Amino acid sequence: MKSKTKTPTKRKVVKRHTRNYQFRDEHPIDQHIESVLDFWKHERREITTLRKAVALYYALEQGNLTELFDFFPQYKAQFAPDTASAIEEFMDILRKQSATNGAGQSIKYNPPIPLPAPPIAEIKQTSVSVSADDIADNFLSMFQ
Repeated sequence: MKSKTKTPTKRKVVKRHTRNYQFRDEHPIDQHIESVLDFWKHERREITTLRKAVALYYALEQGNLTELFDFFPQYKAQFAPDTASAIEEFMDILRKQSATNGAGQSIKYNPPIPLPAPPIAEIKQTSVSVSADDIADNFLSMFQ
């Protein structure tokens, strides 16, 4: 018996159009871009990568860094401010607001002053032994 062969399902036709670009033959940047495009074309990801690159470039032009972090999350830490500089920036904002407070009130922030370290208790060994009678006599002498 003959085995049934699967008939491949036909893909839906997507309308497309073509754009043509010219590169300068003796320009190093154009040569580099063309070699990158050829590499992507060889790996069958030229158009997909171009779409992403143009979308990313446009987002960066508009000042939108979220698109960058969506494509490359490993670079988010490099653009995030460290805690100390973020606190300093926040303090600058507070100082500016207190200088331009419209109600005539001035809000001043004084950072807390660190407290000195508590003294360390020392245990001293006494070589003089005192008897209970001496302690009682000393105590009673205070009332005379």
